[in-house]
Amino acid sequence: MFFHQYILPSATKTGGYLTGAPLKIMEAVNAIFNILCTGVFLVALFACVLVYSSRVLKSQGISQGVYLSFIFILQIFIALLFLWAIPIPFVKLIKYPETEPFVRWAFVSISVLIYFYLRPHSEKRGFFTAFYHLAIISLGWVINRWLGLIFFTLPLLGIFYYVLHLISHSIIPASNPEDKAERHQRFLIFLSYVWGVQMPMWNVVTTNNYQTADKKIDGKSSSNMFPGKSNNRRSLFPGLIHTDSHQVAGILRGADFRVEGPGVIFTDGEDTPFEIVDLRNKAKKNEKEKPIHAFSQEGIPITAEVSVAFRIDRDEAQQVQVHQVGQVNTPPRKVKENHRDVPSLTFPYSKDKVEKALRLRSRQFKANNETTTERWEDQVLQTAEQAAREVLATRKVKDLWQARENPHSDASAEIAASIKGLIETPLRKNGIQIFSAKASGFKFTNAGEKDDEVIAQQIQTWGVERKRELELLLANTQSKIDRIEQDARVNAQSILLSAIMEGLEHARQHHQGADQEAIARVYLDALRDMIEQQADSHHESEAISALKKAEAEYFKNNG
Repeated sequence: MFFHQYILPSATKTGGYLTGAPLKIMEAVNAIFNILCTGVFLVALFACVLVYSSRVLKSQGISQGVYLSFIFILQIFIALLFLWAIPIPFVKLIKYPETEPFVRWAFVSISVLIYFYLRPHSEKRGFFTAFYHLAIISLGWVINRWLGLIFFTLPLLGIFYYVLHLISHSIIPASNPEDKAERHQRFLIFLSYVWGVQMPMWNVVTTNNYQTADKKIDGKSSSNMFPGKSNNRRSLFPGLIHTDSHQVAGILRGADFRVEGPGVIFTDGEDTPFEIVDLRNKAKKNEKEKPIHAFSQEGIPITAEVSVAFRIDRDEAQQVQVHQVGQVNTPPRKVKENHRDVPSLTFPYSKDKVEKALRLRSRQFKANNETTTERWEDQVLQTAEQAAREVLATRKVKDLWQARENPHSDASAEIAASIKGLIETPLRKNGIQIFSAKASGFKFTNAGEKDDEVIAQQIQTWGVERKRELELLLANTQSKIDRIEQDARVNAQSILLSAIMEGLEHARQHHQGADQEAIARVYLDALRDMIEQQADSHHESEAISALKKAEAEYFKNNG
């Protein structure tokens, strides 16, 4: 009534803009709204107390619930008492009928502006948004109290929030744009950002070959004043973690953690992503500057490079294809416990498998004022390195390059199969599937340095043994060569005798009237001359001996 009393002429005054009847109607409508809004406020206040009390009684027990409910009611009573009493000093100084509600409204407005101005991570967005709302509400009230709020303030605020709703669907990323629950969550995120009360928003970045959650927009949780069951939100607005289709996030809340994703993940309370898990096939290899140190069966120190290929165990037999990605992030109130597997997407996965992998080793700790992160995939490589040391300790140095079980196989394949056999089952129990694990690039460590006398002695002993094996191998090889030459010599002599006999027999048949002995001697002399011209001294003596043997055999048979 402040505006009508001091701005507009009264309806009873001559020359007024309004006649008596319309003004009285508006006054009557405002009076009715005064009664209705007061009643609605009291009912809402009572319902708020009732809902809060019932939920804390269920969640905290009777004694703690009664205590929290009493504290809540006491806070409301003190706030209302303070709001009623604050205009009293000003009423005595300012003699206007509307001083009391004006002071209350000014106190509430200034308190709201100070709160949003000082709120962390608001960056003044909340201050300007609150100022806009207070200005629109004040202007509507000044125009015509409740009628001004209904026909002026509400339409402007409706347009404002409708535009926010449209913008939120264009700016906030989505997993399933058609899902109504997800659209609502995206709107709440953008609304909280405009008001400066947003939760932290995270995006995945790659740093030093590791995928981590980077906080793009910082924020602070706005506590939900109605705590209750675990499926109720702890915060008034949700936070956001945006992952790609091949990524899921391990989210920490206190001492517990859960796995969500891929796509858009809505967080609650103090949820913090502590690790991003890549669902694709991965390969890790220790750095060349940091090879593993191992010993052969003889005790010879060697170094090797270890590599392993793996991924999160998908175990397709456990996939439950009942939800879409957006519904996984915003499940219904009643979710069956056995539906813990994400549907068959491009990169399907089981939440249980991911949780097991993260439990293997995934933590952060501070040392020397630096934060160090140990990731589950690092533990996979360390497990493969330890297995490689055990496998190399069972093989001699020569077996590092020479297959031991199958001569036609490769030593590297045998070593890789042995390493994989050691780590495959234990890692599979921890939700990790191994494709291959191998050791390569074997090198001997440098001996002769300080405290390396034992190693040098071991290498010397190994060298003596290798020299003895080499001499034995050379002797065996020479024996095989001699045996082969002897076999070839006997075979050659047999072939030569057969050829001579066939030649002489052929000459005797074609020259039956000639002196057969003379023909044989001429034939043998020709062979002797050819041998003396083409063969060296060693092979010549052997060939002539064979020739003489053939000559004696011929004349004996043809006496």
